[in-house]
Amino acid sequence: MSTFTAPEGQLTDLTVGMMERYASSGNILDSLSWCLPQILRQIHAEAGSLFLIQPNQQDLACVVCEGPVDIKGIKVNIGSGLVGQSFRDRRGLLIEDAQQHEAHNHSVDQKSGFVTKSILTVPVVFGDKCFGCLQAINLLDASGGIASFSQEHLKVFEKLAAVLAVALQNVDLATELVKDALIKKDLK
Repeated sequence: MSTFTAPEGQLTDLTVGMMERYASSGNILDSLSWCLPQILRQIHAEAGSLFLIQPNQQDLACVVCEGPVDIKGIKVNIGSGLVGQSFRDRRGLLIEDAQQHEAHNHSVDQKSGFVTKSILTVPVVFGDKCFGCLQAINLLDASGGIASFSQEHLKVFEKLAAVLAVALQNVDLATELVKDALIKKDLK
């Protein structure tokens, strides 16, 4: 199996591209919708999703997904599933055979008809803050078939999630600066 790497230039391009899209649209979901396919191409995944922590701090909701099935809006309690486990433990998970793994949420596959074989799930963490989890599903091999992800894929995916976390942190900082400016203006 070939070694996957994420050249630093591509990681920078991902961050800059996401921030440019956010700056021009003011909509973080548009930026994330652009970003996810870029990440999935890097690791040759069939599908993927981004789950973000919700205001209640108990659920993670799929806000962006890419692939043959649209799961946007699905919520996962932080106490359940692979997404919940990765979020809670703040560590990446490599599941080579999802059909045999007890923490995999089989109901999504049953409802959609999509077959999940291999999954990468990584937290999107900046410092002490975990924004949510990024998930990649089914490695596409050179012939277009489905293979299992490897530890190399997990390492690259973790780097890509770290880039995403930096971008999300920048969005949070920009939002706070705007709020602070508005408060100062109101006080004057």
